[in-house]
Amino acid sequence: LGLLLASVGITLVGGSIMNSSHKASKKTEIHLRVIREDVERANANGHVVKGYEDFLAKVERRVLREEVIGFKPYVSQPNDSWGRMIMFEYDKNKNQLIILSYGKDGVEGGDGEDADLSEVVQF
Repeated sequence: LGLLLASVGITLVGGSIMNSSHKASKKTEIHLRVIREDVERANANGHVVKGYEDFLAKVERRVLREEVIGFKPYVSQPNDSWGRMIMFEYDKNKNQLIILSYGKDGVEGGDGEDADLSEVVQF
C-alpha cells in the first residue's frame, strides 16, 4: 500500500511539474503573439513600423502599444516566462522580424518545454 501511494504521489507531483512548464510555454507563446499583433496593428492604423530598426526604436521609446491603444504594456526588452529576454532577429532577405524565445533551457533548438517559440512579422 505504501509503494502504491508513493507511486501515485510521484505521478501527481510529476504531472504538476509538467503542467507548470506547459503553462510557462503557453504564457510565452501568448506574449510573443501580443508583440507580433502590436506591430501588425500599428502598421494597419497608419503607425507604420518601417523595418527592424524602427521596431526597436518604438519598443525602446515604449510607444508601440501606446500609439495603437493608448497605454504602455511592457518594458523596452520584454522577458519570456523563464525570465530571459525575448529576442528580436531580422531576416533581411525575407524582410521579416522574428520574435523569439529559446524555451525553458534558453538554448537554440530543443524539444518539448525546451523548444524554441517564435512569431514572425512580414514587413
